[in-house]
Amino acid sequence: MFAQRSGIVLLDIWKSHILPKSSGKVLFILGSGSSVNDLNATQFAHIGENQSIGINFWYFHDFVPNVFSFDAGRVNDGDYEDVEQTLATLGTLFDRKPIVYSRPKILYLRPLNSDSKYLMPVPQALAGQRWVSARANLISKDPSDELGLERTCPTPA
Repeated sequence: MFAQRSGIVLLDIWKSHILPKSSGKVLFILGSGSSVNDLNATQFAHIGENQSIGINFWYFHDFVPNVFSFDAGRVNDGDYEDVEQTLATLGTLFDRKPIVYSRPKILYLRPLNSDSKYLMPVPQALAGQRWVSARANLISKDPSDELGLERTCPTPA
C-alpha cells in the first residue's frame, strides 16, 4: 500500500531486477563503519567493476554504488518535525553531481510511516530510480511438519 500511495515502484524480489543480471560479478554491501577508511583506490576500482549497494549514510563517501539503500524505519510521534527537517538537509548532501551523473537506484527498506515525506529525499533526476521494499516475517505452522515447529518465512510486501 505504501508503494501505491507514494508513487515509488514496489520491489518484487521475484520479478524486479534492481541490479542487472550478470554472471561472474560480485555484490559488495558497503556499510558506513570506520573500516571503510582502510579501502584504497585499487579496492574501490575492483568494487566499481562489480555491483554494489551502499547502505544508509554511504552517500557521504565519494564512491557511488549501483544502489543506495535507506532504512526508513519508525519515527517517534514527537520527532516528526525534526526528522523532516533533518532529511531535507541530508537530501541536499545527496544531490551531488557524481551521484546524479551515475544514476544509481534508490532502495527504501521497511517504510513504516504512510507518508513518503519521511523518506530520504533524492534529486528530481533520480525520482524514477526509486524502489520500495518491505519484509514481513509471517509465523506459520506447516501441517506436514511432524514436530510442529514454527517457521519464519520472509515475504515481499
